[in-house]
Amino acid sequence: MNNPNKQLDIRRFLHQNKIGLFGLVETKINEHDFLSTLHNLGHYWEGVNNNYYHPGGRVWIIWVPQLFSVNVIASSEQHITVGVTDIGTSASFWFTVVYGFNSEGDRHDLWNQLKALKDICTGPWCICGDFNSLLNFNERIGSEVSWNEISEFRQCVSYCEVTDIQAHGSFFTWNNKQDPSTRVFSRLDRFLINMEWMELYPNSYAYFMNEGTFDHCPCICYRTTDLPIRKPCFRYFNMWSLDPSFKSIVQHEWNKTGTGVKMYQVITKLRSLKQPLKSLNKNQFSDVERAADIAKVLLDELQEQLKQNPQDQQINRAEREAAESFTLLQKDPQGIENSFLEYYEKLLGTSTPTTKVHKAIVRTGKVIDDHLSSLLLRDVSPEEIKQCFFSIPADKSPDPDGFSSQFFKDSWDIVGPSICKAIADFFSSGKILKQLNTTNITLIPKISNPQSVLEFRPIACCNTIYKCIAKLLCNRLGDVLPELVNINQGGFIKGRNIVENVLICQDLVRLYNRKAASPCCLIKIDLRNAYDSVEWDFLYQMLIAMKFPQKFIGWIMNCVTTPTYSLSLNGNSFGFFKGKRGLRQGDPLSPLLFTLCMDYLSRILNVVGQQDDFKFHPLCGPLQLNHLLFADDLLLFSKGNDISIMWLLRAFATFSAASGLCLNKEKTEIYFNGVQASTMDDILQISGFKKGSLPFKYLGVPISSKKLTKNEGRKLTDKITARIRAWGANHLSYAGRLTLKLSMGGGGKDFYQRAPAVCWDNCCMPKSEGGLGLKHSKNWNKALLGKYIWWVASKKDHLWVKWISHVYLKSTHWSNYNPPTDCSWSWKKIAHLMRLFQPAYTDDCMLGKSTEYTVREGYDWLRSYSPSVSWWRICWNSMNVPKASFIYWAFMLKRLLTKDRLVRMGGGIDVTCDLCQTVNESHEHLFFDCPFSNRCSILLQQKLGFHLNPCALTDWNMRGRRKSVLMRRVTCACYVQLVYMIWQERNRARIHSKVTHPVVVVRQVIMAVHTRL
Repeated sequence: MNNPNKQLDIRRFLHQNKIGLFGLVETKINEHDFLSTLHNLGHYWEGVNNNYYHPGGRVWIIWVPQLFSVNVIASSEQHITVGVTDIGTSASFWFTVVYGFNSEGDRHDLWNQLKALKDICTGPWCICGDFNSLLNFNERIGSEVSWNEISEFRQCVSYCEVTDIQAHGSFFTWNNKQDPSTRVFSRLDRFLINMEWMELYPNSYAYFMNEGTFDHCPCICYRTTDLPIRKPCFRYFNMWSLDPSFKSIVQHEWNKTGTGVKMYQVITKLRSLKQPLKSLNKNQFSDVERAADIAKVLLDELQEQLKQNPQDQQINRAEREAAESFTLLQKDPQGIENSFLEYYEKLLGTSTPTTKVHKAIVRTGKVIDDHLSSLLLRDVSPEEIKQCFFSIPADKSPDPDGFSSQFFKDSWDIVGPSICKAIADFFSSGKILKQLNTTNITLIPKISNPQSVLEFRPIACCNTIYKCIAKLLCNRLGDVLPELVNINQGGFIKGRNIVENVLICQDLVRLYNRKAASPCCLIKIDLRNAYDSVEWDFLYQMLIAMKFPQKFIGWIMNCVTTPTYSLSLNGNSFGFFKGKRGLRQGDPLSPLLFTLCMDYLSRILNVVGQQDDFKFHPLCGPLQLNHLLFADDLLLFSKGNDISIMWLLRAFATFSAASGLCLNKEKTEIYFNGVQASTMDDILQISGFKKGSLPFKYLGVPISSKKLTKNEGRKLTDKITARIRAWGANHLSYAGRLTLKLSMGGGGKDFYQRAPAVCWDNCCMPKSEGGLGLKHSKNWNKALLGKYIWWVASKKDHLWVKWISHVYLKSTHWSNYNPPTDCSWSWKKIAHLMRLFQPAYTDDCMLGKSTEYTVREGYDWLRSYSPSVSWWRICWNSMNVPKASFIYWAFMLKRLLTKDRLVRMGGGIDVTCDLCQTVNESHEHLFFDCPFSNRCSILLQQKLGFHLNPCALTDWNMRGRRKSVLMRRVTCACYVQLVYMIWQERNRARIHSKVTHPVVVVRQVIMAVHTRL
């Protein structure tokens, strides 16, 4: 503040943002300069500071007296609180400015002072400033956040019943005293408000500006009151069905007679239900709704976005130019809404001219025949409609009308018949009401802290009844697509697997970066706004060209071309426009229809492969393979000459002109191998693509010409179900073994080198055989790969099987095959497993089945079997406390680390029992012979009224057959819990030299089981 430049910055800041009340922290100015500083700000201001408590003037509150009347309520070294009255509107609120001490211990007083203010500040209250403390775990970048750092601040916020205001901008501050390479970003500045503030200023929000010349992020609170206050949208809560009057309310509204077609009557009845259900909510569930609101606020806090990684901020230049008018860095919420609305109206509400689809090219592949036509036009039954409704997960978001799928499940016996008739009416008339095809576009951030419209992913929330209609069409379309769609496409087609594309791609690049290799190239194409850019006329022409029945085409096009859109932002819907192109992300039909559209490109490329001057990529000639497709992930490949590549580019241009889909040159890359530099430069210049380098990611998997590194392989196990690398399975098993070690005791320097208490193979046995029922990840990996061996052995009609047959097996039978040294690492692993599975393949069937191989049966075939144990139902009784079941399991195997076992393992310790201090500790003594354990067992028998020999903890079930099943299970849970408590008391006595009285232990056993029940 003593710096004239800083004063100028503050003057400019106040003038540009028209601020009449503000707080300053960390000003470090003495009392003498106070009035002169206010005068230098350029207006007549009044202010207070805490110089009385701190000579440095750490906190100030300054205001224009013509605008605000301010009274100081409380002041301390770390805060000032004032009561404020807006002279223009007469609205009053409390205003607290905070500057917390740097030391955690010194902030105790601040939290206590804020809690004390809770009883004083009974109206609208805001607390802002630099708290020098974090509130959530995700509010620091560069180092971990511990619970101790945030616990006191969280307790204070909870006690004061305040929460973060809706905020935009830059929340994080970095410590400029540190080396730039080790900077730590933290959120220290925040603006907290209570519920009364929200009611007074419902549209208020805070904007955090960049630090600039200041030490922290300046924050402006906009108390916007002139924006339209939208009523919250209706939402169906699953808890309403628990009320006894729920069905009678639905029945009463549903029995009302209506006019119009059946679908319109259903829509009318659903809308008439909203008010009675709101009344039910208000009368019976108002407290629960309030709790749900609080839970939502807490969830929002938990999911608050981190400051985005600079690498994630990269958006290509073309998109940047297109999005300049759609930036979110605006101070007006209405402007933000308009930016979203304008962008999506342009994206989905406009259409571009396209060329005609070449029917001759389409009909070079398979088209609909009479058999497939009958599958598409088969009748819709009420049972199928019900199944579609009940297949929609209950946790899906409510539709634009507010009704989730759970509502229809809760009231199906009432509403089901009417809905079935309405849906059947659609399939007979081919017309869907526009009211049924309204869509809310929900925006999901692609990155943390998005700043542009382009950094959100639009998800379409469709009407639930419409979803059912779409699912019925998907059932029919899904049956015919495997017959129609080219084998090069691996996405959303029954029986096809994403792994096939990955394995073939890996094989294609395995010889890249090697000397004397044949010239070849691979193009990885990125499509811009793929689903949203599909032109409806193109889809219609494709359905016609593929000879779909006219009636089915009418169903599809009626669903696709009738949606109207509104945007959902901050819990409210706004805007309304009609769609003119695109397939909705969230519509069940969209993936299948998009696959059908991409098949046009596939058929064009197949025609290109037949041209005399087109040369295929090495290894691809026998299969005539020049592309791979998985939804919008596209790979094109050919020999590395300009003519072949030009054919590929012309093919895509033809497809683009007809479909409206365009590639993104900034993200499209081309990979060369063995191509001369001059040819390479010509291709890059003509195409405008970037030259890529290996490894690259395809379908989330790293593709490399070399053996995958351990880190790349770990990512692979996260992305693909099939664990192709054996070390990946070993890594998973190691993690499991380490967890078991920690659970059963031990420690010390040699802990990680110590043998596990239970053999890992035994842990992976079924529970009935004395194991934990865990999957043996190495065997599970082999069982997964066994599916591909079955494909090869049974010669399935898969692209990958054809690839293996032409590239590797050729005329060799799979059972006698040895992989060459230069094959891809993935095929080498699969080929080595063929010998393992060879005994399982007899009489042309795997595992004795002539139809299909299943991973579960393959896993069972691989594992070793052991005799069943009699106590497994006792151990894994559902009434047991889970952690007690685990200890009881180790107890039954005699693998708990008692002192006699620790001595045998090399531990020089005192072996005396810590519970009785008389006999050496062993498994038998601790649980059967120790006076403490015996006393606990006798007391438990008295509580349960069930007499059992204390030494026979394992055969209670045999002696208790006269009791009911429920009582036997409860008794089981109590004795399992007793074993757990004895083990806990043994550990407590060893560490703290204290032993709980047996009466208290038994009481804890009963309480634990009671709580579990």
